[in-house]
Amino acid sequence: MTVAIVVFPSSKDEIISISDARLSYGEMIPAADEGTMKNIKLAKKWSMMFAAEDSTAFTPVADTVMETLATMKLESPQTAKFLDRDFKLEAVMKAAQQAYEKEFNERFFRDNLARFGFADIGEFRKSGYAEMGKDLYHEYSMKLAKFDLGLELLVYGFDPMGIRSIFEVANPGKIINHTIRGYAAIGSGTLMALASLNKKPLGLTVPDAIYRTLDAKFSAETAKDVGKTTHVISLNKDGKNGFMIDDQVQKLHRIWEKDLARSHPKAAINIIEKCDLVTKATSKANDASK
Repeated sequence: MTVAIVVFPSSKDEIISISDARLSYGEMIPAADEGTMKNIKLAKKWSMMFAAEDSTAFTPVADTVMETLATMKLESPQTAKFLDRDFKLEAVMKAAQQAYEKEFNERFFRDNLARFGFADIGEFRKSGYAEMGKDLYHEYSMKLAKFDLGLELLVYGFDPMGIRSIFEVANPGKIINHTIRGYAAIGSGTLMALASLNKKPLGLTVPDAIYRTLDAKFSAETAKDVGKTTHVISLNKDGKNGFMIDDQVQKLHRIWEKDLARSHPKAAINIIEKCDLVTKATSKANDASK
């Protein structure tokens, strides 16, 4: 399932995103650790990341989001060039949710209902009971209720006023807004990444926030299906991106590993050595050895 993380530095002009590159195609095909870039540009100031059990679901969702935004009528006149247009948070949310629901319905329909001659899920719901009978209709209704597209989306960017936002799209099209918290993670490495981000403040500078985000990603590598390859991308309020090269990431990973291996604070060990918990245990061990 992999991992994707988005963080807001204390400066309000940037957003930091990070992910692995592991690509999954379902249970039958081995995953590729350096499979793909998981961060795509939806518009000048909006980007989307994904984590998936089956990555083939992502491309049609992303294409539909961009098509929807490209044909959207805006409230004020703007340039006709798509990638130069500004979009409000609500518009991007709606486009992402509709695209997710469309792929969810299409994937379930093609895999399960098309063979029965229905035109779509709507027709199944309307006439499936009469045409299939109680037992078969109930069987496929339960399959639909339990169906999971196996795709998580993390969308982030700036609205026309330059205000940052992050939101998640989860199965079956549920929107979760993470803007107030200022960071979010998706994929199988989510718990490890969030634990890392929660343990202390992100820092006062953009470099601080980048290192804390790398810390979260490196920590998430202990989770199942999180790849070692790391992509780090920044987005500023003007829609410009920055990138960290692989050599820099590898050097930072080595520094991070050394930091993990450092000795425990001596002051803390001194306190622990003198506490009742340790002295009694030590005395009992000494008595037992006599």
